[in-house]
Amino acid sequence: MTLTDGGTTIAAGDGYLRVLNASSMGPADVYIVAAGASITGVQPAAAALAFDQDTGYKLVPGGTYQVFLTSPGTANAFLTTGPISLTAGQNQTLVVLDSVSGGFAYEQLTDQ
Repeated sequence: MTLTDGGTTIAAGDGYLRVLNASSMGPADVYIVAAGASITGVQPAAAALAFDQDTGYKLVPGGTYQVFLTSPGTANAFLTTGPISLTAGQNQTLVVLDSVSGGFAYEQLTDQ
C-alpha cells in the first residue's frame, strides 16, 4: 500500500493522526482517545478497518492519546497503545503490525 503524506492544513495547536492496519488481526474498530480514557460510549474513528487500510488523517489537538483496536462492535481490544504523544503541527501515522513474539505491535511515524 502507498500512503500520501500531508496534504492537510493544520490549525495552531492541532495535528493529524492516521492508523494503518498492516497486521493479520483482521478488521478492527479504531478508537483515538485521551490517554487513560475509556472507549465506553465513544464512537470509533474508523469501523472494521481491514488489512492494508488506513483511517485517513484525523484532526486532534496536540497532546497525549491512546489508540485502541478492538474486535468490531465490541470493547475487546486486540491492541492498546498506552500513552502516545502527538505533537501539534505534525502529521503522524500509527502502523499496526504483527509482533514477532505474538500478538500485535505498533510503530509511530512522523509524516512529511
